[in-house]
Amino acid sequence: MLQGEAENWWKGAKAYMISAGTPMNWENFCTVFLDKYIPMSIRKQKEFEFTHLQQGDMSVADYVAKFEELARFCAQAEYAPNDRWKINQFEWGLNPEIKSNLAQLEITSYATLVHKSYIVEESLRSLKENRQLKWQQRRDVAKSNQQLKVKTSPNKGKQPQNSVVPQARGPRECPKCGRSHPGECLYGKNVCFWCKIPGHMSQDCPQRKMKRLANSNGPPTGRVYTLNAKKAKGNNDLIAGECFLNNEPLKVLFDTGASHSFIPTKCVLRLGLKLTEITPPMVVSTAAESGVETSYVCKSCHLIVSDRVYPIDLFCLPLKGMDAILGMDWLSANRVLVDCEEKILYFRPAILSRNETDSILLPSVSNLLQCLCSGGQSFLLTSSSDSEPKLDVATIPVVNEFLDVFPEDVKCLPPEREIEFSIDLVPRANPISITPYRMSPLELKNTKSSIRGSLN
Repeated sequence: MLQGEAENWWKGAKAYMISAGTPMNWENFCTVFLDKYIPMSIRKQKEFEFTHLQQGDMSVADYVAKFEELARFCAQAEYAPNDRWKINQFEWGLNPEIKSNLAQLEITSYATLVHKSYIVEESLRSLKENRQLKWQQRRDVAKSNQQLKVKTSPNKGKQPQNSVVPQARGPRECPKCGRSHPGECLYGKNVCFWCKIPGHMSQDCPQRKMKRLANSNGPPTGRVYTLNAKKAKGNNDLIAGECFLNNEPLKVLFDTGASHSFIPTKCVLRLGLKLTEITPPMVVSTAAESGVETSYVCKSCHLIVSDRVYPIDLFCLPLKGMDAILGMDWLSANRVLVDCEEKILYFRPAILSRNETDSILLPSVSNLLQCLCSGGQSFLLTSSSDSEPKLDVATIPVVNEFLDVFPEDVKCLPPEREIEFSIDLVPRANPISITPYRMSPLELKNTKSSIRGSLN
């Protein structure tokens, strides 16, 4: 039962639903309840946290609890036909030690994956305890051997016969992790082995990636004029406008000096766009600032400009005061003409050749609904077959008496004849006869006399 503030809210919501004619069922109640207490912005934020959830310092039990708590807000849970998306997302967030052991198994259900994760975690814990026990035993043996060493002889100028000469040796095997490395062992401290900073692993270390990129031929690079809207407004060479993305208006900047198209992270969260990680990250250079690194891109977004839908890939950048920057990758792909003097963009007309198409293939129902909500135009094609029986010539009156005259296949027109031949298709129709007109003898005599008189 609802109490307090929730009860007062439900009374008002119930009255509104009754006046609006909305059926009072559980589905409609959940809709209005979620809109009140869990707005769409919060749900999008939770979905973003779910797609980027990693185990980190958590145990498998804590990771499972957090995963299932955030999985409710994922849009795939409503449309996905099976748990394959859940299995892939759960495996992606596991620690590398557990993930590597599970990669050899063919897991088809989410419950089996969770059970196997518990088993792998327990086996890794037992292995770690055994290594620590062996390391303790080796240390005790080393202490006992050190006490039995012969002390160096006090004789000068002579080398003791039983003295132990130290030899140069490399890093020996660590008893804690079982690997050979110099310095302190960082196993189990949840820090990066490269920079010793928590929050990521050595394979994802940004400092290591930057050093690797510096030694290689160079990472993928991009270019943009500015990241600040104030600087963009002060430049008369740039063109600003408005477009729609996911049925939301955006303030965009058409930048012919930008190599790619960009969007800020806050707009990604607000619009609920799907992020895709790019490896290696892209380094974007600006006119006034040093290079900015981005590791995420929103692929195959549907941008509406002048009531037309265009596909676009948007890279994430920390933009200020603007919602998006449309660069040369999108302008050139759609053959947009830029009038630099009048600050006007000209789009090519929607005239398609035989080998071109202006349609967007939607692989799933969710993409179709997203396109329709964004104002896109769609077409429904249906086909039907006519199952009515064909008309038989033998069933038509009068015609059935001249079957040889009405063949099934007419190959050509009939030849011309001196006497026209026709068949009247109206049943019981008689020919029209006109009685010839005849003159009386007296009238005929008068007519002849008048003709003769006129001739004379």
